[in-house]
Amino acid sequence: MPVGAPARITIRYSVENAAARQRASDLARGLSEQGLDVASPVSSPGRIASSTVGYFYAEDRPGAEIAVRVLGPTWKLVQQRMPTREPFPRPGALELAVAGP
Repeated sequence: MPVGAPARITIRYSVENAAARQRASDLARGLSEQGLDVASPVSSPGRIASSTVGYFYAEDRPGAEIAVRVLGPTWKLVQQRMPTREPFPRPGALELAVAGP
């Protein structure tokens, strides 16, 4: 894994959006080919209005900001709420939410 890379990347897309599912799959493949630890994309109920890079811990914000710059101007940075139950995300984890076209 590249130095400074996130510990784990998860990718979500709207279950209702085939184009977002394809974008999520392509993104996962591309990131994996770069040596990053990427989980298989998972569907989410409801609509994803905009593509976001989410982080959970304040110290992960700089890495998330880099991801936003690399992914492009349509991606937004968000600090995710910490889950109330285990399993808790590890430090360094990023969550990408892929919006459809």
